[in-house]
Amino acid sequence: MGMRKVYRPWLLKSWTFLTGEPAAFTVEEQSFNAVCAVSLAILTILLPFNAIIGLWDVSLMMFILIVLLVFFYYQARFKHRFTLGIIAYASASYITLILNFFFNSGTLGPTLFLFFLTFQLLIAFSKRHLHVIWFACHLLIAATLVIVEILHPTWIPYTYSSNRNRFVDIISSYLVILVCMYVITIYLRNSFTRERKTVEAHAAKISRQNQQLEYVNAQKNKLFSVLAHDLQSPFNSIKQIVELLTTTQLNEQDKALFMGHLKEATTNTSEMLSNLLSWSYSQLQGTQLHIQSVSVYSVVEAVLRVQQSLAQKKDIRIAVELPPQHTVLADYNMLEIVLRNLVNNAIKFTPSGGVITIGSQMQQDICCITVQDTGMGIPADTAAQLFTFNLTSTRGTGNEKGIGLGLTLCREFVELQNGRIEAESAMNEGSAFRVFLPAGSNA
Repeated sequence: MGMRKVYRPWLLKSWTFLTGEPAAFTVEEQSFNAVCAVSLAILTILLPFNAIIGLWDVSLMMFILIVLLVFFYYQARFKHRFTLGIIAYASASYITLILNFFFNSGTLGPTLFLFFLTFQLLIAFSKRHLHVIWFACHLLIAATLVIVEILHPTWIPYTYSSNRNRFVDIISSYLVILVCMYVITIYLRNSFTRERKTVEAHAAKISRQNQQLEYVNAQKNKLFSVLAHDLQSPFNSIKQIVELLTTTQLNEQDKALFMGHLKEATTNTSEMLSNLLSWSYSQLQGTQLHIQSVSVYSVVEAVLRVQQSLAQKKDIRIAVELPPQHTVLADYNMLEIVLRNLVNNAIKFTPSGGVITIGSQMQQDICCITVQDTGMGIPADTAAQLFTFNLTSTRGTGNEKGIGLGLTLCREFVELQNGRIEAESAMNEGSAFRVFLPAGSNA
């Protein structure tokens, strides 16, 4: 078994060298190269047999044919002159068969057997429209030779010195031809099987790509339908506020109130567009990751510089319980987007006076980052759809508006960083989102 494992790759590599790499040669060209190699092997085996039994003329013809085959094979295999090779091979085969018939005892020798072999060799590597030509040539030439022998038997001398030599020549030729036809048939069958598997694999790949395209198109259509509805509302609000500010005489108190509404509307709309652009870029362009050891504390600190003011406005306290040494293997910008969305959601769905806790724990080689709130919780039917593209508009405790794209973005970005995200929630008790990422070198 050990020897078999050693020699099998070597034989396969040698055969690939003889027939040519699939990437550089077509199936027909590989078959022709294989036929030339097999024919050379056949003639190399038959040559000493004919020399031993005294058929020197036949041996000379075989030697000349071997030289010609080497030339044809070289042109096709190394010079990529396939057409020249196949025409020259067919012509040389017919000339050799005719001469062998006359110099090797006609129908009493093995020449007619060789017609079957050469016919199989020719149809094995040539295109289908040439098969009729090879069939007609073989039938016409063989029939003509037999008729010539019948009409002029003296033209074809009996070249065997004894019946024993004739028996050896016919049996050896028959066995070699039988083995070669078997080998060629198996080779063609294996080639067909490989081509079929390649086609099936290609078809399966196309099918998967079509399914992915259908899925992406469905999600895209769903996304744009939701955006067309949900973005219209904040833009209309912004438009109305701007019209009031520019066309109506307002006192300072009312003007400050409307300016606050305008700021809130633009902030919410900016958040939607930011998530949309991040998701669209990752889908259409392919996200370029820069995985490195990232301090969890530094990322949370950058997130809170923006989100802290929103929490203070709703009188929400944010508690940070992050050991400074905790690091993760992640893309800094991508992790910041994930945590920004989770913190923003926590603020959105936590009532005034609530608490949001951001912490991390090490679990062997995994760091778990948790964003937990004391908010309104998530209904069971909604929790089942978290992190999916089942986009739904949800109002926060301060009537903040969202479209649900943030959690989908979080899941995709966390998975791109070789992590996972989980959620746990209970109605009126709050929610906890956990991000699991590989621990960094300084964890």
